[in-house]
Parts: sequence; C-alpha cells; structure tokens
Amino acid sequence: MDSPLGEAPHANYRMRKKDFQSRYGEFACITGAGSGIGEAFAHALARRGLNLLLADIDAAALERVSRELSAAYGVSVERFEADLSVEAEVNALAARAEALEVGLLISNAGIAALGPFLELSLEEQLRALDLHCRASLILTHRLAKKMRARGRGGVILLSSNSALLHTPLIANYAATKAYTLALAEALHMEMKEEGVDILALAPGMTDTAALQRSGLDFKKARSLIRPAAEIVEEALDALGHRPSYISSASDRVAALFLGRLLPRPLGLRLSKAFVSFFYPEIRRPRAD
Repeated sequence: MDSPLGEAPHANYRMRKKDFQSRYGEFACITGAGSGIGEAFAHALARRGLNLLLADIDAAALERVSRELSAAYGVSVERFEADLSVEAEVNALAARAEALEVGLLISNAGIAALGPFLELSLEEQLRALDLHCRASLILTHRLAKKMRARGRGGVILLSSNSALLHTPLIANYAATKAYTLALAEALHMEMKEEGVDILALAPGMTDTAALQRSGLDFKKARSLIRPAAEIVEEALDALGHRPSYISSASDRVAALFLGRLLPRPLGLRLSKAFVSFFYPEIRRPRAD
C-alpha cells in the first residue's frame, strides 16, 4: 500500500514553491473552501504563491478565509458562493475557473450523510450524489480539457477509505466516494502523458468541524484523528506521483485487509462493526 512521501512539509520550500507554480500555473480553484480540508488546501496553496478561486455555500466562511489568506500571503482571492449540488451553479463556477485559467482543481465540497440507508432521506442522498459525483465530473471535465491544451495542470478529487471498503451503514456516502476514487485513478493513467496530474485523496478521520458534528465517539477515535494541514501537505506531495493517496496508516491497513485480502462477506461484516464501534448513535432510528 502507498505510504506518505518522505519529504517533511515545507522542506526546501523556496524551490518547491517555484516548481509548483511552474507546474500548476497562477490560479487554483477549491470547492468547500470555507472550512476543514478545503480551508487547509487554501492555506497550503496560498503559501506556494497561487491565487485562489474559493467556492463554498457559506458566504460568511468564505469571507473569513479570504480575508485571512489575503493578509497572510498577499495572494489574490476570489470568492464564489454556490450550492454545488445544483448543476447550473457548478457550470457557473466552471466558467469562472476557465476564465481565470485555473491550473489546479481541488474538488473537496462534500456532505457527510451517515447512517443506515433507509434512515436517511432520499433527498439528502441525492444531494450528496450530485455534490460528490456530478459536480466533480463537470469541473474535472471542463477544467482538465483546458489544462490538457496548456500542457500542464492538476486535479485532486476527495474520496474516502469507505470507497474501498463499500462500508455498510454509510452506503450512499461510500458509493459516491467510490465514484471519485475510480474517476481519479483512471484519469491519472489516462492523462499522465498529457501533462495533467490527477489524484484521489482519501483523508481518513480529520480534525474538522464536520467531524465534530458527525457523531463520532472521540474517546475511541482520538488516536486516529489527524490535522487537516498535515493531510493536505501529503496530498500535494503525492500529486503527480500516484493515482490515489490514503492519508491514515490505519486506513491503509483496513483497505488492505478488509477491502482486498479477507473474503468479501467477512470484510463487509467487519467494516460494519467498525462503523458501529466508532459511531455508536448511527444505528438509532430517526423520525420521518
């Protein structure tokens, strides 16, 4: 299984910054940039000197992040308030990104709709499908076409270890993340000779506000939770070198044993048990 590349974050930083700008151009687009992993990507890319097109549904969060980035790094930051589960708004973002000649796309926006399939509303599961799959497809297709014409660029699609395990109790979430995993891995091979780097990132348990709201039992999971900034640095190091990156060592072990080596029924049974262990409230029926 893949492991983190050896270089520590920010080592030989000046050379990396120059090389990074040469590889990915002047502008990056990040969806879900108002908090969590998206916000961490924004800081990491601003440190590398890239100007930013930041998209999020939360206008106040975008304003805060934009102000902080401009003050800290002196880069240009453009805010784009949008609900990317709506196709028209995805296309509007894509058009703006094309106009800016965005050379690096981070498709990070997501919904963590966790729970038994029939206990979650159809509406919220369709919204997750549109946000994780349709939005990633549209943005990747439109922006990667421009990147290929320029002979340089990169795309990171957010996936999850649940994509490899097909995890029960979070079935639709896992299925949508399996789509972004398959898309990114296939495109990594398809476009590597075209100058466009594609990576699927499976970040594992990450210290974000979304994780705080997820119902996780933090006493049980504390040792598994990692800072978003560390995961982002590792992902940017992995970009261009591998088709996918699983940031958590425990998730890499789980993907190997539960997803590949064990008989499928046993792997699924253990995956379900782990979700129940770490999210003890997840099986409690919800009122309609």
